[in-house]
Amino acid sequence: MLSDFLIWARVRVVEIQRAGFDAALTIGVATSNSSARIDVEDERCLGRITVWDAGSFNMEIIDGESGSAIFSRHADFSTPCNFDQLFVDFFSEFGIAL
Repeated sequence: MLSDFLIWARVRVVEIQRAGFDAALTIGVATSNSSARIDVEDERCLGRITVWDAGSFNMEIIDGESGSAIFSRHADFSTPCNFDQLFVDFFSEFGIAL
C-alpha cells in the first residue's frame, strides 16, 4: 500500500512546490510497517500526512504561531485508493486544489 502512496506523493509534492508551498516527501526506515510522510508548510501552517504500509494514515495541521491543532484525522484505507479524495480536506486547509 505504501508503494501506491509513494507513486502518488512524488507527483503531488512537485505540484505543491510549483504552487509556491514548501513541501517534502520523506520515506521512513524500512520496518515491518514502513511509513512515508509529506510535510507541507506555508506562512501560517505546518501540515503532515503520514501513511503506513499496513493501510493507515494520519493527517495533522498546526497553526505555526500558536502551535494549536487546526486539523487532525487518523483512519485506515484500502487499495485501490484515490489519494486525492482521501486527502482533499487536508489540502483544502492550505487552499490547495487537487
